[in-house]
Amino acid sequence: MHIGTWNVRTLLQAGKLENAKQEMKRNRLDVMGMCEMRWGGNGELVSGDYKLFYSGEEKQGQHGVGVLLGPRVKDKVRRVDYIDGRLMMVRLEGSEKDLVIVQTYMPTSQYDEEQVDQCYGRMEEIIEREARGASIMIMGDWNAVVGEGAEGTTVGGFGYGTRNERGTKMINFCKDKSFVVGNTLFDHPKRRRYTWTSSLDEERYQLDYILIQKRFRNCLKNAKTYPGADINSEHNLVVAEVEIKLKRVRGGKRVEKLNLELLQEEGKRNELVNRYSAKRKERKEEINEEWSNMSKCLKEAAKETVGITKSRRIRKEWINVDMLKKMEERRKWKNDKTDLGKRTYRKLDNELRRETDKARNKWLQERCLEI
Repeated sequence: MHIGTWNVRTLLQAGKLENAKQEMKRNRLDVMGMCEMRWGGNGELVSGDYKLFYSGEEKQGQHGVGVLLGPRVKDKVRRVDYIDGRLMMVRLEGSEKDLVIVQTYMPTSQYDEEQVDQCYGRMEEIIEREARGASIMIMGDWNAVVGEGAEGTTVGGFGYGTRNERGTKMINFCKDKSFVVGNTLFDHPKRRRYTWTSSLDEERYQLDYILIQKRFRNCLKNAKTYPGADINSEHNLVVAEVEIKLKRVRGGKRVEKLNLELLQEEGKRNELVNRYSAKRKERKEEINEEWSNMSKCLKEAAKETVGITKSRRIRKEWINVDMLKKMEERRKWKNDKTDLGKRTYRKLDNELRRETDKARNKWLQERCLEI
């Protein structure tokens, strides 16, 4: 399994969720935790072949965490716990042991230590409650620097930067709860270690981490940043490769889905009525068979009129191919730090924002007129 965490900076912007799904698919992730979504409230939603669980503050606009599940794991959810805008948990059913994913967004240095301690206290409660029969991973933006240099069996020798107070607090938490800092254990180039870059590319820090329990250390096969992934955030995607078997969910018989969008056309609606009427005249039934035959006639007439959809909808109706191409083009300029590269990236990002806002507003207006 490939499990990632990313501070996406916001998902309030139109098209940002589709951008996240696109990067998740491109990088073959099964699970992607997200920080700073800035959505309000909590809940779940299905977007094509993906399922998103999110936990935010009462009002949108700040903090917010989420866990986006891919097609292979979205149906293996056993339990979800929405704590607040900084912490949530998803438990996935495993064949031998469950996998508990804890996604966190720790307070920045602008907040006092009391709020940081509250977050750690809530994490401890989750660990104690979920530990039985499960391996636990905690990941997210910790706003801490553990720095370079090993620390016993807790921190590997491949961190980045100089340890700060928040980094020391995080290490002490890991020691107390028997976790290792996964993305410090593997010898990668420094560009694969730092997770945050300032807008002027003058400062770089490792702030985002994936922790795993020490007793499951051997399940962690690799962990590093993916600087090529792009969602218009100063943070890089951090990905861990984990060898954990989840319980296989047997798929049922696939249900055929009618292409009902064609019924927006008046001609198709009339055709459906005519086909249905013709089929009803062809069949004579007893009273107790009437409803069954009515249903069969309607389904047959609908299939002949609008057909079966060949693929599931994978994005919102107003997202088009040109927008996806623009996202991909912008991604290619992300790591070009020349003046031309920075200008081109900003230009493409502004164009993408205008296109998505315009397309969404047009789609909403058309739906309102239909109503």
